[in-house]
Amino acid sequence: MMKIISIAGATSKAGKTLLAEHLIRYCVGKFDPVYAVKFTTTSDLPSPCPRGAPCTVCDLSDNFRLVRDKETLQQAGKNTARFAAAGPSEVIWVISKRSQLPRAYEHLQTHIPENALVIMEGSSITSLCKPDLLFYVFANHIAPARWKESATEIIRRSDFVLMNTKSKYPDHPEIKISQGQLRVDLSERAVTDIPEIRDKIDLLLKSLESCNSV
Repeated sequence: MMKIISIAGATSKAGKTLLAEHLIRYCVGKFDPVYAVKFTTTSDLPSPCPRGAPCTVCDLSDNFRLVRDKETLQQAGKNTARFAAAGPSEVIWVISKRSQLPRAYEHLQTHIPENALVIMEGSSITSLCKPDLLFYVFANHIAPARWKESATEIIRRSDFVLMNTKSKYPDHPEIKISQGQLRVDLSERAVTDIPEIRDKIDLLLKSLESCNSV
């Protein structure tokens, strides 16, 4: 039975992709197959691309799209290229209008083996996919007022909440660390070096291996 580790974030530049890289590398060394999925949710209403150039996301003409083409996914500078470099069996990029998330997620599942571990980056999809482990990450220097509206609800459901303490930035004075939340500079330390996180992942992998051996 497929297991899912999800990564959600408060804002862009919070550290979601870096966290995903840590998790992919660790799990690839212990289990196979590992799929890396980036889930991008767009508005149902068309809007011009802020970059003013052809864009895989903003040019979405369908209700949703699955991107599996390696030439697209491994373009320099793309988050999906960083996923691929971490060594998963495959990288899949799902782009979906918000109203079509259930259909997009159902379609995604037809492209992933039942015995796979999926490491998925994306916030909106977490309420639908019901991950087996859920990570939430926010950056130490970005004010809570700029966080996504879903922050409080996803934090409540998360197994681990991480403040990415970027060393070149001071902590924003409005950020308050709650009990159980972790401070870690993701550029300096892999989250899988943290015992409680590593133990949870190992337990999940063990349960997946047990299911696959039946």
